Amino acid sequence: MANKPKRKHFTFIVVPHSEKSVLSFRIPITVIQLITVFIVAFWIGTLIFIDSYRNMGSHMEELETLRITTRQQADQIDYLVGETDNLRLALRELAELDRQVRELLQMDAARSMAAQLEPRDGVQVAAANRGGDEEEALTAAGKDAENLISLIDPLRTEVAVLNQSLERLKGTLADEQDLYEHTPNVWPTNGIISSFYGYRKSPFGWTREFHSGIDIAAPHGTPIRATANGVVTYASWYSSYGLYVSIDHGYGIETNYGHASKILVKVGQEVTKGDVIAYVGSTGRSTGPHLHYEVVRDGQTVNPIYYLDD
Repeated sequence: MANKPKRKHFTFIVVPHSEKSVLSFRIPITVIQLITVFIVAFWIGTLIFIDSYRNMGSHMEELETLRITTRQQADQIDYLVGETDNLRLALRELAELDRQVRELLQMDAARSMAAQLEPRDGVQVAAANRGGDEEEALTAAGKDAENLISLIDPLRTEVAVLNQSLERLKGTLADEQDLYEHTPNVWPTNGIISSFYGYRKSPFGWTREFHSGIDIAAPHGTPIRATANGVVTYASWYSSYGLYVSIDHGYGIETNYGHASKILVKVGQEVTKGDVIAYVGSTGRSTGPHLHYEVVRDGQTVNPIYYLDD
């Protein structure tokens, strides 16, 4: 049997519905093969392009995320730098205030909390938007933020310590102010001292007697003022002192006012330094209008002159 010749082409016949002639044409098999290869190559290329496009899109999304993170890091660093500067300023101000208050209170400056705090240097902050690889920039920015945070925490601790120190100083100042306001350090009336504290010749004879206060001669009706904050414990007639007022100032101190012509306060009333509590008179055992003024400390009379301002 003879071998059949190999087919070198395809014949295509087109039969129209109309009465037109039947068309036929031949296409070499090599052309068909080329067309097939082209179609396969086209679809493979298309699939490769689609996959590459997807990968590029994912990379672009990652890059945009990285850029956003970098901007956020830059904003965080800007905030931390500002916070560090604010804390340093607050620390300096608190330290200076602590020093000034201690000077006013005549306290040992070496014991100041400000003196015990060591100044801290800042850190070098790299730019978050520097050139070069963005991942490296982000890493550097993260390190900058960590450095700033490591600086801020001790600064906050030091500010808190100084605040505690100032709170204690504030308490000390309040105590000192309260003690000052309850210390009889102003004159009880306007006048001239006619008899001092201590032993003297009695104005009613030749005997020698102990005078437990000072006598301040003043016109009848001159206002008598409380010499410190306190509470009235007595306001009535008292033996040879006539109309008599006694005020408890706390801290173991009280003051007494005798020979008044009129009393303006009552027992239990709180008075403030400078309040008018009575008027000068000559009631009781007296040789003329004056105020007998006493200061009692821990149950014993003391010389009022030591408490009075010049």
